[in-house]
Amino acid sequence: MFCPHEVAEILFETQMVTVRVLRKMNFKVCGIDLSQYGEGDKCRLPLWLAKTLNEEGFVRIEDDNFLSLTELNKTLWKDQHSSTPLQLPEDFYLKVRLTLSNLSENPKDPSLDRELNAIDMCFEDLVNVRLQKVFQAVRLGVDVTDFIKSLVIEERILYRRLSRMLLDWIKLVRGASQR
Repeated sequence: MFCPHEVAEILFETQMVTVRVLRKMNFKVCGIDLSQYGEGDKCRLPLWLAKTLNEEGFVRIEDDNFLSLTELNKTLWKDQHSSTPLQLPEDFYLKVRLTLSNLSENPKDPSLDRELNAIDMCFEDLVNVRLQKVFQAVRLGVDVTDFIKSLVIEERILYRRLSRMLLDWIKLVRGASQR
């Protein structure tokens, strides 16, 4: 059986990303026929495949998979000023991870290094804001259906795990005789 973090990682690696084809590929990978794409074409591929093909020089992962510092700051501000978590795209954490990875690939450029640090700090603040809301919802037993809708998959996994842990802990401290 998979652990929740393994499930999240599998979901992360199988999310689709946009790539630009740099060289013709006359082969199939895991049933995906790549020969249908020519040089200059845009297509969507699972992240695990896009990363490998990017490293081999067949494709380039497109900028629309990344987040700017401005976008991240706006998201942080909106989430800080909302009582519930802001509805984020399901691929939000994917985009942040890809952005951080992309920026860290060129450590000699000081402007990229500053941008990387700023995005990293902003992302950490956003994660803390969202974690606080998840913790509070678990503690207060917030109506699950409405609350869960505003969470992305990684946060839903966390919410469900924490809820189960809290219920188990309450049973433990109350004793086996009480239900």
